[in-house]
Amino acid sequence: MYQVRKFTFDIADHFSIAMPQRARLLAVALQNGQPCIWALVNPESPQRMRQFRLVGSGIPIPYEECERHVGTIQTTGGALVFHLFDLGEEP
Repeated sequence: MYQVRKFTFDIADHFSIAMPQRARLLAVALQNGQPCIWALVNPESPQRMRQFRLVGSGIPIPYEECERHVGTIQTTGGALVFHLFDLGEEP
């Protein structure tokens, strides 16, 4: 059985989150000011670290880090705009 689960993160250029293996990323948004990722997961799957890249608009990013766009969030009333990219599961 699958579930949609929420994973919170802090604003950082690169970060990892423990998620069930092969989680399918659905959305990224702010909830009460906290950045969150929602993913469809099999809670019985083993946990894997998933790597992400968060980049502000206008900031250069290597092509290999921008192939899988998850979504865009705006903070501080829209003054800062960040784009989240999925770098995949760690081996």
